[in-house]
Parts: sequence; C-alpha cells; structure tokens
Amino acid sequence: MKRSYIFCTFVVRNAWIGWISFCSQMSILSHMLTGPFHRSATLLASLSTSRKPQTFPHAHPWVGAESIPGNSQQIEKWRKWGRLAQSLRPPYHTSHILFLATLTIVGWTMFELKTSWLQAHVFHALSAQLTYQIQPGPSPHTVFPSSGPLDERRGYTRLPVILSSLQKKGFVIQAQAHPSPALTTITNLGIPPIYREKTQGGLHIVDGNGQLLFHHRDPNRAYPGFEAIPPILVQTLLFIENRELLDPCCPYANPALEWDRLGQAFLTQGIRLVKNEQIVPGGSALATQMEKFRHSPGGQTASIFEKAKQVTAASLRIYHDDVRTQEAQKRVTVD
Repeated sequence: MKRSYIFCTFVVRNAWIGWISFCSQMSILSHMLTGPFHRSATLLASLSTSRKPQTFPHAHPWVGAESIPGNSQQIEKWRKWGRLAQSLRPPYHTSHILFLATLTIVGWTMFELKTSWLQAHVFHALSAQLTYQIQPGPSPHTVFPSSGPLDERRGYTRLPVILSSLQKKGFVIQAQAHPSPALTTITNLGIPPIYREKTQGGLHIVDGNGQLLFHHRDPNRAYPGFEAIPPILVQTLLFIENRELLDPCCPYANPALEWDRLGQAFLTQGIRLVKNEQIVPGGSALATQMEKFRHSPGGQTASIFEKAKQVTAASLRIYHDDVRTQEAQKRVTVD
C-alpha cells in the first residue's frame, strides 16, 4: 500500500512537471501566475525550471503594430526622427561639420542682409567711443580736415593757419574740443570726425555790449526739421535718390549701405572693363553721397579706398545715437 502511494505520487509529480513545461512553451504560464493557481503554478514552475532550463522565443517590439489602423505613419515618422538623431550623435564627420557651418553662415547672411541687426550693434558700439569734451587749453590731438567741399566752404581746412596767426598776435585759446583716443585714431586714418553736423552753419560776431557786428548763414535757407518739409518734396527726393530710405519695416537698416545697388555697380563696372562705352550707375546711397559731397576731395570718389571711407563714416554717423536708424534717416533727408 505504501509503495503504491509513493508510485502514484511520483507519477502525479511528473505529470504536473510535464504540464507546466508545456504551458510555459505555449506562453500560458503568465495567465496561470495571475489566476487562482498562483501559488501552485509558481512552485511547480520553480521545480520545472530547476530541473530543466526553459527557452522562450524573442518577440520583436513592433510585431503587429503596423497592422493597427493609423500606426504605420506614426511609426515611420518616429523612425525618421531616430535616424536623424543617430546622425547628429558624435563622433562627427567632416562632411557634417561643413554642412552645419555652411547652413549657419548662409542663414545668418540672409538674416543680416534683410535686417542689418549685426552691423547696427557693431557700428553703434564703435561710434559710442567717438566722443569729445570741451576742456581748458588747446588740444594737441585735434586733426583738422585738409579737403572737402563743405570743409573748405566753412573754413575748417584753414583753421590751423587762422589759429596760428591769431596766436602770433597775442590771442590765446581758452578752451577747445579734446577728442577721445578712438576719435583721434579714425581721424588719423582719413575718416572725418563723427559728430552731429549742423544743417546750417554761420558766423556771428558781436561787440562787448552784445551789438551784432557781423552775421552770415550757410545755406541761407533751411528747414528746421523733418516735419516742416512738404511730403511731396520728400517723396520726390526718395524716388530719385533712395527709394528704400524711411522704410518702417527695417528699424535697424543701414541707409549708407544698400547691397543690391552696390552689387549692380560692381557688376556694371566689370562689364565696363570689357565694353568701354558701358554706362556705370552710382552705387552710393543718399547718406554716402552726403559724406562724399561734404568731406571727399573735390566731392568725388577717386578710389575704392575713398569709397570705403565714405561708407564707414556714414555708417558710424548713422548709428552714433542708437542702433535704430529711423531718426537718423530723417536727419539725412533734412540735410
């Protein structure tokens, strides 16, 4: 009786072990582990795994996912983003670096040509250092202009001779404008001093009692401000000389430098080298022309270096007060 009991127990045990192995291979064990036979199945599974190692087939994470409506496009989208992220991971190839650098340069160039944001801040930072102060005594660093229609007409070019003659006769300079080191540097390079020039100059001489002895203005007539100019006159001037001036869409625009007009001038200049009778249009904006007619020798552009000085002076003068140029463009129109 005892032997029969032991034999039956052994048979039942082996039957349960075989059944659990079969269920494990058919992936039914997971259902049993959460069902009413949780403890028994766990115990028998441990016995079976301790007796014989089990192997389970590997399931792909996306198996069957594409068959669900609407999932195929979403899966393909994430796969593309994954490939892009993999391509951006280091180590980087030379072609990747060149592509990103080229894309950055092209994008920044297009942004700068449209807005002039970078040059506005650069020119304003440089122009903010071009200052002067009225201090007692003569200034040893003052550089007087040597040519220029406006400088000659107003007597700025003759100031060294006039001051020397007056000092020989006993006159003394009580106070004079002392330029900053940056202003001295650019004047030594041939760029005219950067300050807010007067639209109308002149000379007033009075005696000790305040009686007027001499009075002269140049020019005789001038508009006191932009609002005093008739709109039809402003529109006519901008239509002929500079149609992009006073455009409200670009608050940082540099009115002294227009790339389309400058590029056209260089292109026609190259054509002129082959075809001499080709007429070359001017590439100067209204602000650059003001610098030429005021401070360039003879009011003309004799070389590329002279053109560079005109554009630099006009840009520094435009951005002298602020990075935004709307008010400066109005002053250019008045001048």
